[in-house]
Amino acid sequence: MRERSTRARLERLIALDIGGEPDMKAMLAGHTMLIGLLLAQQTHDIYAGIPVSNRVEINALAREQQAQLKSLIKRLQSAPDLVRDLMFASPATLGQ
Repeated sequence: MRERSTRARLERLIALDIGGEPDMKAMLAGHTMLIGLLLAQQTHDIYAGIPVSNRVEINALAREQQAQLKSLIKRLQSAPDLVRDLMFASPATLGQ
């Protein structure tokens, strides 16, 4: 079955042991954090009468949230390399 949501796709990769569990779990945690920040910003914007977008006002975040976001971005800098490696990996490399 083809997964449609990003979360389900990442969970499926973890279940299939593809991509390295620590990297995939970091991506899943990052996705969860980003969705949470986005929804909080959109809720704020709705109540403030601001048109909803996919932007998060970084300066409005608590210092701890800013630090977590910075750490997340640093951790996910390897994502393009990981995706490229997975795209061109042989089935034997992926454990299939």
